[in-house]
Amino acid sequence: REVDLGPFKHKVDDGLPVRKAAYTALASLLNVYPDTVASGRLMDFIHVGLADHEDVQVLCCQILTTLAHINPTAVIQKLEKIVDPLDKALAKALKQLSSGQEVERVSDALRLYTRTLQTVHDIPEARQCQPFQDFLHKISRNQQFQAFGDFYSAAQV
Repeated sequence: REVDLGPFKHKVDDGLPVRKAAYTALASLLNVYPDTVASGRLMDFIHVGLADHEDVQVLCCQILTTLAHINPTAVIQKLEKIVDPLDKALAKALKQLSSGQEVERVSDALRLYTRTLQTVHDIPEARQCQPFQDFLHKISRNQQFQAFGDFYSAAQV
């Protein structure tokens, strides 16, 4: 919904707290019941969450990292599906960084993306997913992103 603040209009996302709580619960369930929750279906939720608000994206990166350790096969099966939302999220963060908006928060998010991508890249089968490899190659050439971790060139096969 939009709230009218005189000459400005501000968008309010009333559902954000509920979505954040749902992803937090999902992360907790994954930690407590990994054998039951760690499946390919979880990747569908990660795909949706990576296209959501930055706070939800952070939770999705944490879930993806955990899932990559618990059930790498589930990640690999749907890896191609999350490349586009990851690309858009990184592009948005890099744009915010270059414009000087909330530099500390964006830097933290980029470090999280770097760790998440490194974890997924460490799965041997991830090297066989061409869209993911193309995405890594693309972002590894970005000088702003290189400041947060030059893992791709070191990990290339």
